[in-house]
Amino acid sequence: MDKIHSLLKRQLKKYFGDPFRIPNEWQAFIDAVNNAYFESDGDRSMLERSLELSSQELMQANSELRAIFQAIPDQLFTIDLNGKILNCKTGTTSDLLVHSKELMGKLIQDIQPKEIGEKFYNAICQVKETKKITNIEYSLAQRQKDAFFEARFVPMLEEQIVVIIRNITEQKRAEKALRESEEKFRTLYENSTIGIYRTTPDGRVLMANPTAVKMLGYDSFEELSKRNLEIDGYEASYNRKAFRDRLQKDGVIKGLESVWIRKNSSKIHIRESTKAIFDELGNVIYYDGTIEDITEWKRAEEALRESEEKFHILAENSPVGIFQTDAAGVTIYVNPRWCEISGMTMENALGYGWLDSVHEDDREKILSGWKNATHSHESSDAEYRFVRKNGTIAWVIGRAVPKKDAENNIVGYVGTITDITERKIAEEQINKMNEELEVRVIERTLQLEAANKELEAFAYSASHDLRAPLRAIDGFAHILAEDYNKFLDEEGKRVCSVICNEAKRMGRLIDDLLSFSRIGHSKMELISINVEAMVFSVFYELTVHKSRDRIEFQVTDLPSAIGDPTLLREIWVNLISNAIKFSSKKEKSIIKVSGRRDGSELIYSICDNGVGFDMQYANKLFGVFQRLHSEEEFEGTGVGLAIVQRLVHRHGGRIWANAEIDKGAEFHFSLNVR
Repeated sequence: MDKIHSLLKRQLKKYFGDPFRIPNEWQAFIDAVNNAYFESDGDRSMLERSLELSSQELMQANSELRAIFQAIPDQLFTIDLNGKILNCKTGTTSDLLVHSKELMGKLIQDIQPKEIGEKFYNAICQVKETKKITNIEYSLAQRQKDAFFEARFVPMLEEQIVVIIRNITEQKRAEKALRESEEKFRTLYENSTIGIYRTTPDGRVLMANPTAVKMLGYDSFEELSKRNLEIDGYEASYNRKAFRDRLQKDGVIKGLESVWIRKNSSKIHIRESTKAIFDELGNVIYYDGTIEDITEWKRAEEALRESEEKFHILAENSPVGIFQTDAAGVTIYVNPRWCEISGMTMENALGYGWLDSVHEDDREKILSGWKNATHSHESSDAEYRFVRKNGTIAWVIGRAVPKKDAENNIVGYVGTITDITERKIAEEQINKMNEELEVRVIERTLQLEAANKELEAFAYSASHDLRAPLRAIDGFAHILAEDYNKFLDEEGKRVCSVICNEAKRMGRLIDDLLSFSRIGHSKMELISINVEAMVFSVFYELTVHKSRDRIEFQVTDLPSAIGDPTLLREIWVNLISNAIKFSSKKEKSIIKVSGRRDGSELIYSICDNGVGFDMQYANKLFGVFQRLHSEEEFEGTGVGLAIVQRLVHRHGGRIWANAEIDKGAEFHFSLNVR
């Protein structure tokens, strides 16, 4: 039998190659041997002659080969070179092709379905031409599913071909599953947001996905593979020996944080998980691992640490009390200033409920504000009385800002309290002073009203009491000048004239004084006024045709105003008459009137080219009986501008002037826009 097996091996090597790689082809040759030699009717088979076996040995070998042949799960049959089926064996599976009794003596090209028969015949033709093994694959619909088969055509001795049909459905399904698995892995590998790599223990990169390549700053894997990570791939402080020793011992490392060096020499923070792959002797042959870029996370962590340090420094040295609570309002942190305000130690303050520090009369208001802030997720500001540890009261302004988790739920509060006790004491004092001041103002107002009434009565009385003597003086001066004219020399006549003129001037002074005293008591009637029309009307009333020839009167941009027409007209009468009077000594008088709107004010201006005045005396302009020019230069009582100022003030405005000696004067006044 050993000789038979030896011959079988030689024949397998001749026709099929290494029998250990394709073991099913053993059965094909056994089938060929069984049909070609052991069942021949002629002389002793070539196998018998070659091996010189005894009939007993031959029968034993034949029996063994038949047993092996019958155990073969594949379907086998022998055909001649024309395609005629000479012998057939159906495999142990019933769905290979058809039963052997249906195939015997038929041409293989007649096998149904027709397309399979054609494939079989084409394979026979190829074997006849090439004298080499030919394989084909085909499918059959079975149980509403496709079954896949492989047919192998093996050239044999005596112009015969052995056909081996094997069901490869499970193999195909396994190949498909493997292919899909590989595609899924490739997709995951290529598109993973985490870097995947394989390296040797000495730092050579065997494999890296695009994410790992990009993470380390390279354009391609080929470029990365030229770099040895153990030489220059890690920060100097990274103990790679300890890393390798740990992998040798434990086989895996998860979540290790380290610093790697990128292509451009910049540093990248990595979270690494690695598994060691060992050979059969327990030696590490390579590392498979993943890397995750945590540089931004590290930066955020560092920024958070710095922020917490800044908060700690700020909180510890803040002039206001700072506290933190949980969602229920229980204190979990307070700064030193909070302790100073509350009179508590740090230990006593922790775990202290915020509501316990609020004065009982203020608790309902503060609790309501706190609940509203909780529901609205906004800050809560309140001014309340803080009860210190020793029972004394401090006034504070409290502010609480909600802290939220990732789901936007409030998990606590951060807040401040500012001690405003001194301010509250000052406010109470101010309120008390204001109350006292209001009383005083009322008293002074009553006194002022009484004084004004007395002054008004005095002015009225004085005007009547003074007018009678003035009329007498003026009358007797006229009688003296008329009846005794022939007895008076020139000086006497001049003195009588002076007496009459001064009596008249005194009368004008009394009239102006009465007008001035009555300004504050007349009722104002506010209407819309065409200021430009009023200015022209006043100018024409104050001048005659002859005097207008020497006056250049310019009016531009005068916006309308809301005011009392009588009082506003009095303002323009005084200002225009002054401009005419104080520019009368010029050969050509130039008077310009203009207006503009400036925010909430209407500003009107009147300018002349007259004698002007010295600005150092400007504070006297609007005083009663204050004159900057003598009576001999320009007549007047010195009350006109005082009247103008009071009229402007009654309209809620202001008045001011600019001038230069011999270069004219400018008067400006404003009225509120209503």
